[in-house]
Amino acid sequence: MTFTGRIRLFLIFIAVLPPLIIMTVIYFSLVKQSESIARQEAHISLMKFIPFQTSLQNDITEGIKQLVAASEFQTEFVQLRANRNGQIDIDPKRYGLDFLEILDSNFIVKGTFHRPGLIGQKIAQITIIDEIFESVEYDLNGAHASLIRISPLTNGYYIYSGKYIDSKIRRRLQQLLGVEILLSYDSGSDSIYNQLEKHTLYQNEDKYTALLAGSKDAEFYLTADFLPGNNIEFSNSILKITAIVAVLAMIFAIISGIYITGKAKKEIENLVLATSRVAGGDFSTPVMAYEEGEFSQLADSFSEMMLRLKVLRQQLTTSEKIAAWQTVGRKIAHEIKNPLSPIAIASDDLRRSYYEKLPEFEKTLNETTTTIKSEITRLSSLLDEFVSFARMKQPEIRKIKIEDFIEQLKQFYKNEINTNRLSIMTDYNNQNYFSFDDELIKQVLINLIINSFDAVEGGGTITISTRMDNGNAHISVSDDGQGIAGDLLPKIFAPFHTTKTRGT
Repeated sequence: MTFTGRIRLFLIFIAVLPPLIIMTVIYFSLVKQSESIARQEAHISLMKFIPFQTSLQNDITEGIKQLVAASEFQTEFVQLRANRNGQIDIDPKRYGLDFLEILDSNFIVKGTFHRPGLIGQKIAQITIIDEIFESVEYDLNGAHASLIRISPLTNGYYIYSGKYIDSKIRRRLQQLLGVEILLSYDSGSDSIYNQLEKHTLYQNEDKYTALLAGSKDAEFYLTADFLPGNNIEFSNSILKITAIVAVLAMIFAIISGIYITGKAKKEIENLVLATSRVAGGDFSTPVMAYEEGEFSQLADSFSEMMLRLKVLRQQLTTSEKIAAWQTVGRKIAHEIKNPLSPIAIASDDLRRSYYEKLPEFEKTLNETTTTIKSEITRLSSLLDEFVSFARMKQPEIRKIKIEDFIEQLKQFYKNEINTNRLSIMTDYNNQNYFSFDDELIKQVLINLIINSFDAVEGGGTITISTRMDNGNAHISVSDDGQGIAGDLLPKIFAPFHTTKTRGT
């Protein structure tokens, strides 16, 4: 993976990870907060039942007081004590009650409003007098969960009365609490409601359950199921909005990262290309940055370096300076690449500090810009070191096909080729253009050919061959002369060295 590719991958990572972390934190915070709000709302709603229950009990107590004080009840009571038939003709509903019995001192039913089957029956397990208690009452319509009060009358008699927890009361309660009200009859010891304390919330999967009234002894259970309210939907809507914003932020960050790294990649590639041109001997094309900034300063320094190198080449006139220039060129090609690495690393640190919102961003900014400026200064200093070298004429670089160049050489040595003194063998397998000064290279080949003619004087063949290898063009000159003496080989590239009586 390329350096730019790694930067882009890293930018995508830092663009995706923070929103995911934020969404996760928000999700669990909202879940926890929603649960807390739901429980709080359920508790507030549950507390509304207590005054409702108290009001219901007060209605029963007040209804019994009004019934006992009524003249019609007094008449009925006197007749009942006179051993009249146990049927009571007073409708207790006029006093807000659902049933009415009169008991003697042994709690045996002596009179009833609408349950004649109870006359002569004893109301068992009576331990609570003048207080409201819960039990199940039966009539022709079946079982009824009831709130009951036993109040003493004169001469050892008691009034047994109360209210049914009927559908009307449950509807009122459901409207008051805003929950679902359930009534069940169960006297078994294994009932799940036996473990519940009254007026206490118990979490049951995604809802809360509370026992409002009833018990094992009462043989009924009045319960309420509190479902999550609108806060869950509100939390979900916030989470959805957060997710949408996070996704948009990630997309924007990724696009921005790709755009920024793309621009940096273009700048770096531009400098690398310029370095390659310098390494290849091309000092004619200035380096232009795409935007103002550190890369622009580097490009200006690079262009200034190329201009100086161009002047240096134009002033190199001796073979010693030519040899020195070859060393200089290699060193420059190597040295000018070195500052690019710290510049790239500094840019990466600056970008990472910005996107991660590091607290030391300002410090990182100062350090990275200082590094970039330092490397630019280093490049300028490097150029100054080579100003003192001799200059030579700048080659006129053109893009030329090798086969066209060799054809020109063939025309120049047409007679030698026809007389078989010179053989030119070509092997072209592509039509690529190459950048070089054809006049200078032609002069090199002519010099080699002249030397070969001198070497094979009196008979012999000179061969020029070309071949393409991995995008490179190879031109070689050989002859079948006697060769160069071993003691002369170390001097063949010494300037102006020759064994001839003429020429160099």
